[in-house]
Amino acid sequence: MTDQTLIATVGSEPQVVTLVLDLLFDKGYPITKVMVVHTCGKDVRDALKALSVEMGALQPISFEKIGVIHEHRPVTDNLTHEDAGAFLRTIYQVVLKEKRAGRVVHLSIAGGRKTMAVYGMVAAQSQNQPGACTSAFAALKASRLTCSFEQRR
Repeated sequence: MTDQTLIATVGSEPQVVTLVLDLLFDKGYPITKVMVVHTCGKDVRDALKALSVEMGALQPISFEKIGVIHEHRPVTDNLTHEDAGAFLRTIYQVVLKEKRAGRVVHLSIAGGRKTMAVYGMVAAQSQNQPGACTSAFAALKASRLTCSFEQRR
């Protein structure tokens, strides 16, 4: 079976990541890796601490936090054009790396600012070839879209 990764945007509410992960498990997706893309503000750092504790209980799932960097400095919030560009570059590279590794990518855009959701979808759509969006469902309580990408055989 192909390895599967959940890539999620996260803001100050870490439960959106665990909610989507639970939904994916309930639908039978064998997630082995969770990657969260985030800014580095205080509220987000607090959320990441809580999420790290939750993810630690889910071993052997690999958990990776990817902070957004612009000009060698952590981006604390997604407020400026430069911050947004740094976020887009970061999430694009994360999704691309996982797809190139042959993993099925599940992308959750439920967490973080709305601009993070938009750029998450841009990253997913721009990499939809040769992959195909094979499963999309509403994460009802998060009220955002989660979409899975799988390499065509």
